Amino acid sequence: MTNTLPEKRLLFAVLSRAIVDATDLSVDNLENTEWHHKARRWISSHTHIPMSFEWICEAIDLNPEVLRKLILDSTSIGAYTIKNG
Repeated sequence: MTNTLPEKRLLFAVLSRAIVDATDLSVDNLENTEWHHKARRWISSHTHIPMSFEWICEAIDLNPEVLRKLILDSTSIGAYTIKNG
């Protein structure tokens, strides 16, 4: 990613932060819980407006459906494992 445009690097950073927030299963305070839910809603959204999950994925050449499934499935499995471990 060293030769990418600054705009794509910014979009990648936004997406990366949302993935971290959405997959963090150790939300231990109200603010972190709120970010966790907001990130999951943003990733789950099927809107295609500037700065939406789908728009960012397509701008950086990622398949939004595949990435969405990977993110949401991994957190569901993780939550089940931790909860029922």
